[in-house]
Amino acid sequence: MAEMFVLVFLLLCSNFSIWVEHPLILGGGLLMVSIVSLPLMISVGSLFGFSFFIVVVGGVLIVFAYSVSLISITKSDLLLKYFTQSLGIVGKVWSVFLFFSLVFLFSSWVVGAGIFCWSDVLYFSKGWGLGVVLLGFLLLAIMVIAISLASKFKGALIK
Repeated sequence: MAEMFVLVFLLLCSNFSIWVEHPLILGGGLLMVSIVSLPLMISVGSLFGFSFFIVVVGGVLIVFAYSVSLISITKSDLLLKYFTQSLGIVGKVWSVFLFFSLVFLFSSWVVGAGIFCWSDVLYFSKGWGLGVVLLGFLLLAIMVIAISLASKFKGALIK
């Protein structure tokens, strides 16, 4: 059931790309979707949540960082400027607090266990823990190989 909710949520949030074309805003939207979806994925299983996290960090955010490096960033392009223009410092702090409290409330409502009852969900046996560590080393090795293959003297940003 949680997988279907995450799928519908991701499909609804993909309509966000119709109105916005700047990669910073699209990446921020993707980051928000992954932050909201991660507690649901962890409720299904710890390995499933870890795999979801690795896919987002290892795959999509690297592509997002590459696209940001190719496009110049202007302050008039950012959607956050228009949202926070009328808010003071107290309003900004209040909106961040409200956002995180809604995320925790929503995740505890969907999971049904509450915020402080996650000890059963986050349990790793010795085999699962070893698998997670090995997957982390594999991701690190892939990123080091990709960086070593990239040329420092050719590319879109080198004149």
